[in-house]
This record gives sequence, structure tokens and C-alpha cells, in this order.
Amino acid sequence: MTFSVLPVVAIAEVPGGAQDDLLAVLGAALEPVGIMAYCHREVAAEPAFLAAGRQWNERNWQLLADLEQRAAEVPVSEDARRAADATAFERIETVVSSQVDPVAYCRLVANVIEAGYYDIDQRDDLKPALRRIFGND
Repeated sequence: MTFSVLPVVAIAEVPGGAQDDLLAVLGAALEPVGIMAYCHREVAAEPAFLAAGRQWNERNWQLLADLEQRAAEVPVSEDARRAADATAFERIETVVSSQVDPVAYCRLVANVIEAGYYDIDQRDDLKPALRRIFGND
């Protein structure tokens, strides 16, 4: 049985300035927590799903707080944030619901998240935008 992976936004190709980078990174960065919450709520109420999301938060809270501070400085409008969040949720819902075995898929994703592969600083797709956001480009 094969599973699709979490949807990955092509962050490096997002046009525009700091606001676009921040929206793209924040939307993509929060997908691990979002997908685990969705899996727990809509697929199976397995504690491991919530645990994976909590562990991700524990590992990523400081970088996420730094991103939120940058978003406040840019500023990123609440309407733009809500639209980005809605897009991320739709992507999660589409991917999970398209799986032959959503429970197995959610368990697989939980393992990947627990292993740190979706940590913000580990994602190659986020690195170019992170460099631009924090001035390391």
C-alpha cells in the first residue's frame, strides 16, 4: 500500500516580498500540527496524533514565535492569514480524505512528524524563504 506525503508548498517560488514569504512559511510550518489535529478529530481519536502535534510544538515553538514576531512587524493582515490558513486546511483535508486507508496514513504522518522531518528548520522547501525572512539571503 502506498501513501501520498504531506502536501508541500513550493515556498521558494512564491512571488512577492516578506509578507508572501511569511504567509507561505507560516502556512506550511503549521501543517504538521494541523494534520495531526485533523486526523484526531476526523479520522480516529488516537492520542498519538495529538502527541505528535504537541512534540512538534515543543521542538518548533521558538522559531515559530520568531516568525510570528516578524509577521507582526511586516505586517501581515488578518484577512491574509485567515485565507492562508483556510488553504492549508483544505490541502490537509483533500490529502487525508483521498487516502485508501486514512488511519494508516495518519499513523505514518505522525511517525514522520515525531521523527522531526517536518520541523521548520529541517524542511528544505522552507529554507530559501526563511533566509529571506531573517535576512540571511
